[in-house]
Amino acid sequence: MQYGISTEEEARLCYIKSTGYTVEETGFIIAKKHQWLGYSPDGIIMKDGRPHKLLEIKCPVIGQTKNSAALIVDCDYLQIENHKVILKRKHPYYGQIQLGMAILNLAECDFVVYSKFSNSFANIVTPFDQLFANSLLEKLQRIYFSKMIHQICIAEKEQME
Repeated sequence: MQYGISTEEEARLCYIKSTGYTVEETGFIIAKKHQWLGYSPDGIIMKDGRPHKLLEIKCPVIGQTKNSAALIVDCDYLQIENHKVILKRKHPYYGQIQLGMAILNLAECDFVVYSKFSNSFANIVTPFDQLFANSLLEKLQRIYFSKMIHQICIAEKEQME
């Protein structure tokens, strides 16, 4: 994970140079509808001064020795379906970007898998999946209010004592 974090800026610059997009970096964004929930995007792709797409960057360690085409085959979170590279729906990364698009009200995500070896990336354009996002938000809300909030209250009480 440390490698991915330390390589993220290099990957973002490669993406910007290649696409010509303007990418805004933000901190943690709190959801307007669900203020108990938030998201920290790797970037927000801007178009005409407005948020256009979510940018999610992954820098797998194997990208140190393999180019981006090889990463598509080797990354366990990607698959080829109908001659197209997609993100596996059952992988946590899919839920991560669907949550991000739901919170940021964006219709699409550029899911970038970066290769430091070739200073290149694979861009898996992933659309917003409303049904998946609704189901995920319901589960998160149920877990937060039935379990997590109680743990937060207990921890705060212990700090006060």
